[in-house]
Amino acid sequence: MLGNRRPTIEPKATENIDEMIATIGQLIDRGVAYESDGDVYFSVRSFESYGKLSRHDLDDLRTGDRVEPGAQKHDTLDFALWKAAKPGEPAWESPWGSGRPGWHIECSVMAAKYLGDDFDIHGGGTDLIFPHHENEIAQSEAATGKRFAKYWMHNGMLNLSGEKMSKSTGHFITLLESLEKWDPMAVRLFYLRTHYRKPLEFSRAALDDAESSLGRLRAFRRRTSGTAGSVADVGVLDAFRAHMDDDLDVAGALSVIFEAVRAANAKLDAGDDADDLVAAVNEALAVLGLDIDDAVADDVDVSDLAAELGLSVSSVDGLVAARDTARADRDFALADAIREGLSALNITIEDTADGARWHRD
Repeated sequence: MLGNRRPTIEPKATENIDEMIATIGQLIDRGVAYESDGDVYFSVRSFESYGKLSRHDLDDLRTGDRVEPGAQKHDTLDFALWKAAKPGEPAWESPWGSGRPGWHIECSVMAAKYLGDDFDIHGGGTDLIFPHHENEIAQSEAATGKRFAKYWMHNGMLNLSGEKMSKSTGHFITLLESLEKWDPMAVRLFYLRTHYRKPLEFSRAALDDAESSLGRLRAFRRRTSGTAGSVADVGVLDAFRAHMDDDLDVAGALSVIFEAVRAANAKLDAGDDADDLVAAVNEALAVLGLDIDDAVADDVDVSDLAAELGLSVSSVDGLVAARDTARADRDFALADAIREGLSALNITIEDTADGARWHRD
């Protein structure tokens, strides 16, 4: 519905426990982790560059509130790689007794297994920069001696009524709920219009505005549907790429698309050729995964409307053709009745220089 591709791999932590135990053992052997009463901790001060992602200074960290009750840590900054089993919790056997892996080690191990020790891009919310991503870097680079990830891309939080959405507090709206109210492509456009690093406010007004913008793109597609195969305008595509290459500035790239749409419409209004702009817009929209083709109306039952109007047709196309005939015969009452009847079925007819076109609202 949203046009998203499924991930190639969707790993589960429970399917990679053996690899986690092996990595924890490796960290112990290298002297950067230690066992304590069935728990295993990473020694933060053994990793000299700890804090390089979040720009935290170890000596400035407030650590007292992170000491776990009963934990036998060498340092309050140290974090758990393995936790001894507790009643009612899932547990696996390990060299340090029955227990479960810590949260941070799960991500490091699965990233290394499926992406390699040194991969290109690591993503996540801004709320994960510290301590989670900082801990991932420390344990991964201590284990492999290699850089963990080349680029870090942290997205801003999605807010509802000015507050971060949170499942734990019940302050959230699900994606399926939003798709029941708005066109899936409008929801996609809503997310694309704000730079990924910035917080995003989820609101009815913002989604309605995205749906209106989507409508302008679809109207443009209907107006220019016969211009496929043209060479795209180089200037438009260069401007589009420049924004995409600038920290994935999709919002800026969208502004290039809408400016090209305005320029193309102005040319068409003046009777000029705009095929190069149309081709550029289509190519850019494809990059962003924005499918702006109108939904088909094959499932619309027009039999009652046709019978009411005394027409022997069974499709929207048939009714539109009948309207064209009525207009040619100057039977404007019938032509208007067809238009109004289709409008009641959420079908809009647009009269263009190339003939009547229809689309589903």
